[in-house]
Amino acid sequence: MKKPIFLAPLVVSLALGACEFATSAVAPSIMGGGVGGQPIAIVPLDAAQLGQPSGSPVGARVTQLQSDLARLQQAGVRQVQRATQLQADMDASVASYQIAVGTLKSSQPAGTAANSAGQWQHAQAQLRTVSATLDQMSGLSNDVAKNVAFAAFLLQSIREASAAPNAVVQDRTQLGLLENSANQTSVSLDRLLEGLRQVVLSQSHFLGVEGAKLAQIAPPSASVGTITSAPLPPQPTASGHVAAPAGAGLASGRPFVVIRFDNPGVEYEQQLYEAVSAALARAPDVGFDLVAAAPAFGTSEEITSNSEAARASSEKVMRSLLAMGLPADRISVSQVTDPNVQGTEVRLYVR
Repeated sequence: MKKPIFLAPLVVSLALGACEFATSAVAPSIMGGGVGGQPIAIVPLDAAQLGQPSGSPVGARVTQLQSDLARLQQAGVRQVQRATQLQADMDASVASYQIAVGTLKSSQPAGTAANSAGQWQHAQAQLRTVSATLDQMSGLSNDVAKNVAFAAFLLQSIREASAAPNAVVQDRTQLGLLENSANQTSVSLDRLLEGLRQVVLSQSHFLGVEGAKLAQIAPPSASVGTITSAPLPPQPTASGHVAAPAGAGLASGRPFVVIRFDNPGVEYEQQLYEAVSAALARAPDVGFDLVAAAPAFGTSEEITSNSEAARASSEKVMRSLLAMGLPADRISVSQVTDPNVQGTEVRLYVR
């Protein structure tokens, strides 16, 4: 399955197989997952509300901004419709897979080997359909993210035009209408993007978990395929493993995951989820050392500022780990300064 485009590098230093460490669940509906459970809607601005341009220099700018907003809203409407359709496809594919697995499990003890293999392959095909739909959701999420960024730029442009000293009253009235409409569109796009990202994160985990479960019940005659976002060679599961003391992973000197926070929009949760799931597949009781790393050079004020930024980033990653279902007592948190790093980063060590 293709990876979504990430804004900053997320380095996974060990290759492990994915496995469940939190309760598997189907992601919430995009259209019902907004604030207050209200559906997401992009409402295009009625151009008749604006009236005729003033003819001033700012009036010409109003016309251009109106055109930009109309294009953004049209694209947003199409993206909401596409997200709704993909969510319906995802729900149907997951339901079909669950029915196929239920049929396979109920018939395995009494069924012939040929029948079991056929039913297993059917279940595998349904899981591949889920994976294909998730690929499309990842692509849509990237497209929506671009429109979210453009909406922010457009809002700023509208506000700058309204503050121009040569804007007349009519211009400012029209720009106020544009700003209100653009702001509503921006909020809806934000909610759409968040919903898509939650689906991609949750269903990536679903694919890894169900792919592993399906492989475990495969009949001898079935051809087992890996249905995960990152196909990896099988790894033995450690039985009776006990997590090492806090700091033991850090002492090894080899980070399992490095997240570089070199811009405010770093997207890391999906790959972090997959990596941590993989570590737990190898050793279910494994623990983690979370380390905030900041550059060790610069003035004392810069070092302090960088350390604070690294700490804030580590707290963000900590919240992500807890939201994924990892117990707090399995994670230690610390902070270091490192002369070998150019920016703040968060490192996750396995212990």
